[in-house]
Amino acid sequence: MKILKNISKIIVLFLLFIRNAYCQTKTKEELVILCLGDSITAGSYPEKLQAKLNKAKIPAKVLNCGMCGYTSGDYLRFMKSFGLFKIISPDIVLLQLGTNDVREDYAYTETEKFIENMKNIIRLMKEKLYKNKPPIVLLSTIPPIKSTGFIFTERSARRVIEEINPAIRKISDELNLPLVDNFKLFEEHPEWLIDGIHPDDRGYQAMAENWFNLIKKIIKKSDPQKTGFIYHESYLEHNTGENHPERPERLKSIINRLKQKKIFSQLIHIQPEPAPVEWIITVHSPEYVERVRESCQSGKKYLDSIDTPISKESYRIARLAVGGVLKAIDAVMEGKVRNAFCAIRPPGHHALKDRAMGFCIFNNVAIGARYIQKKYGLSKVLIVDWDVHHGNGTQDIFYNDPTVLYFSIHQYPFYPGSGDREERGAGKGFGYNINVPLPAGSGDEEYIKAFKEILRPKAIDFNTDFILISAGFDAYKDDPLGEMKVTAEGFAELTRIVKEIAEECCK
Repeated sequence: MKILKNISKIIVLFLLFIRNAYCQTKTKEELVILCLGDSITAGSYPEKLQAKLNKAKIPAKVLNCGMCGYTSGDYLRFMKSFGLFKIISPDIVLLQLGTNDVREDYAYTETEKFIENMKNIIRLMKEKLYKNKPPIVLLSTIPPIKSTGFIFTERSARRVIEEINPAIRKISDELNLPLVDNFKLFEEHPEWLIDGIHPDDRGYQAMAENWFNLIKKIIKKSDPQKTGFIYHESYLEHNTGENHPERPERLKSIINRLKQKKIFSQLIHIQPEPAPVEWIITVHSPEYVERVRESCQSGKKYLDSIDTPISKESYRIARLAVGGVLKAIDAVMEGKVRNAFCAIRPPGHHALKDRAMGFCIFNNVAIGARYIQKKYGLSKVLIVDWDVHHGNGTQDIFYNDPTVLYFSIHQYPFYPGSGDREERGAGKGFGYNINVPLPAGSGDEEYIKAFKEILRPKAIDFNTDFILISAGFDAYKDDPLGEMKVTAEGFAELTRIVKEIAEECCK
């Protein structure tokens, strides 16, 4: 026991050395990538990953925290005892554990215990045991092993295939964490395992390639001065009829104003494409999507209610509107822009899973939230809705979902009649739906107070990974339908508050 304590002290001193060396050499733009695992991680793949990131000019520092002989249980105890992330505070963690858990000696771990350990390790990473944003966690299956005697046996080899890797894939699915399949890599190239367990130089290089390809999709290397702008002339082809409140002139005026103020040329222009139906049905039922298509193509004038007029092109344009949001998300995640504004139509926050209403066909922001979670593996999304009307569709879609925090500030009572303060979510989603209903005549003071005193603390506590805004501007003081008194300066201040939350929570 005394020897183990001395070893633990050495480890802590080693980590303190890493922290000090790191703090002296890290630049503000660099991300910290922590490679966490056993002796396979302790090998050279982190070094090779660093070389690939350097070559790609991605500002990141890779730290190797591979511990020879460690099981999932050992790592869990280590994290609890020494506060690993208090020292390093990583942005991204590459987690590959499990090989030592199939050992037949004292380290043997039952599969259910392995799953429990891994989930607790990930939970500790997500808790605020450190100052910075909890890291994005990427998982990996473990390589196949060959029997090497009484420690790693034929039974151990079977457990990797039949128990441990399926457990890792299950954790990936349940916690929505991106996964690298290093098992498949070495299954196809068993000659790269020099002793039946550890990779040779070729194997480590291939592992680095696997991790690098996944990190590229997630890593943020944005220019903080760049704002993306999504627009397409086809958005004007959604015909709602003459003098309808939601008509093409809405976008034309935005474009004209940006050009007058000489802002248009400063933006990063992003070309939208129609969203694949597979993303739309993450929120809407396939039957509803098909009904929208058929209704538009058949020349119907309205969809579900008289307040949602459509034309023959409306289905295509509605898909293009969703596609604009998805392209904006891609641009932010790929580091091409820091943030983005989507000048799109038709709008979306009233659209329900299987019904259109309030000018809205597909719920653009809700589909965007699911896209963020499923494509990029970011688990928590904040949706801020400052439209004068309550976003009943968005609320309904996420009402039981604790992974999406929905905040709506709106005139009340007003169309569509929902949005009472007591509508707080249900089941696991209780408390993740926040309504701030305000009486007609409310303006900058009331809105800014709600953002500072209600939205900000809730968002910081939620610790969101990404923020979407349903940015309806009909709470503006001169809007012909709404009765609110928010000024242009007020909307600017609301934007600043949301951007501050974004910087603090999700960089």
